[in-house]
Amino acid sequence: KISLLGNLAIKFKFIIEFSKGNENSRSFLTRKNLLLSVENTINYLMKRETLISDTFNLADRYPVSTNEIVNIIAASQGVSPFRIKVPRILELIASKMPFIRNVYVNLISNHSVKSELLQKKLDVELLESNQSILND
Repeated sequence: KISLLGNLAIKFKFIIEFSKGNENSRSFLTRKNLLLSVENTINYLMKRETLISDTFNLADRYPVSTNEIVNIIAASQGVSPFRIKVPRILELIASKMPFIRNVYVNLISNHSVKSELLQKKLDVELLESNQSILND
């Protein structure tokens, strides 16, 4: 669903912005942070004789909102899209329609995890989503 919004921004040069899309938080894992995490985990295991018994959440340093990630995707492609702000009344209607409700709720809900344990235990300096995407 986020990729659909990103594709609209890149291909058709417009962004659909939801009012609640600025208030939510979502965790993403960019390729750079995945590779950085795997590399540091391997290095950590090679230095130690004991195994890690912790569970780590893999994610970029900070969560971002739905509207923010779509703007980052557009900026990474050098696109300045036209912004269409969805009126609250249309969001209210969408939230009541069964066939659109699930998509809408998924776009505006929180899906975030904390990667602090990974950063502390394995001494990983994760990038923020915008740093990682824009410098990819």
